[in-house]
Amino acid sequence: MVWDYITDVMEIEGSHVKEDYWKGHYNQINQELEMTDWEKLLQDCMVESAWELFRSALIHCVRKNLWLTKSTSRAISERDKAWMKYTDCRTEENLKNYKLLRNSAGRKVRMDQASYRKRMLKSFKGHPKKFYRYMRKLKTVQERVGQIKKENGEFTVSDTETAKVLGGYFSSVFVNEGEYKQSYSDHLNIPNRMDKC
Repeated sequence: MVWDYITDVMEIEGSHVKEDYWKGHYNQINQELEMTDWEKLLQDCMVESAWELFRSALIHCVRKNLWLTKSTSRAISERDKAWMKYTDCRTEENLKNYKLLRNSAGRKVRMDQASYRKRMLKSFKGHPKKFYRYMRKLKTVQERVGQIKKENGEFTVSDTETAKVLGGYFSSVFVNEGEYKQSYSDHLNIPNRMDKC
């Protein structure tokens, strides 16, 4: 007995968007969610529909860029569609179309970011705390010294204690240059010029 099977397998790519949680604006998301009157909104909802309402509101807050305009997001989606079209059918015309849309979308993104930055800078006038909060957020390297293990095995508790431990370590490794020069000249039997003066 011989059986022949013909199967057709379709590969389905997931449309799941992976969020970058390290760059989330959690304070803004919390503020937007707090402005919603959830009791009034969810009072007549069943659990599943209430969950869907909350989930859609949360996704809207997460994916919302403060600086991105509708025309720019439209240009980005057109660019993505053009890229998918090019990956399906790799022709010179599709590549040209994609490059035009890519450059246009990139230009619009830069313009939106610049105008948002200008609006932010104008809003700082008379609000120094807001300005410094914004500048701290832009910094990539955070000024923080972690805990260090002391000689007795315990960890440091405060920054001053950490500074003392680091200072003690570096002073134990530090070589006094004057002593080093004297011992080196003695080793080579070079007379010290200072003695002759």
